[in-house]
Amino acid sequence: MTTLKERQYQLRETTIVEAMHRLLIQKGYAATTMDDVAAEVGISKATLYLHFKSKDELVLKVVVQNLEEAEASIWTIDQSLPAVERFQRALENGIRHRANMGTTQIEDVPQAIHNDPAFQKARRRARESVDALIREMQQEGSIRADVSAALIQQFVVNVFGIDYERLIKNGAAVDELVTQLVDMVMRAIRP
Repeated sequence: MTTLKERQYQLRETTIVEAMHRLLIQKGYAATTMDDVAAEVGISKATLYLHFKSKDELVLKVVVQNLEEAEASIWTIDQSLPAVERFQRALENGIRHRANMGTTQIEDVPQAIHNDPAFQKARRRARESVDALIREMQQEGSIRADVSAALIQQFVVNVFGIDYERLIKNGAAVDELVTQLVDMVMRAIRP
C-alpha cells in the first residue's frame, strides 16, 4: 500500500510531465525552460529537480509516454473488429492527436533523447505493434500484400511529419484533415 506522501509525489510528477507536454506544444523544446515548467506547475525549481535531474530527462519522459500511449491505443480498440477497421481508427486518433499538437515534433528534441534506450524501446514497441497490425491486414487481404509492411509503416509515419499547423492556419479544420489523410492512406494501401 502506498503512503499519502508517495501518492502526492507521484501526482506531482504526473503534473510535471503534463505541464512539460503542454509547454512543448506551446513553445517548443528550445524555448521551454525548467523555470517555465516549475512556474506552470506552481512548484519551486528545487522541487522540480527532485523529480527530474534535467530538462532532457523530463522531455524523455514526455516523449516515451507519448510513444507508449500511441502503442497502447492500437490495442484498446475493439479487437473483435477487422484489422483494417482497427487500423483506420488508430490512424484517425493518431492524426487528430498530432494535428492538435501544433508545431511540436519529436524531431525538435536533442539527438541524445532519440538515442536513449528508453526512447528506443518505446519506439520499437510502437513500430512492432503497427507492423503486427499491418501484417494482419495483409493476411486478411484488406490491404496490399505486394508492398512490404515496412514500406507501408514508413508511409504512415511520414503522415505524422506533415506541417499541420500551417494547414490549420490556412483554414483546414482538424476533422477535415483527419478524414482526408486517412482516406489518402487507405487508398494508397488498399488492393
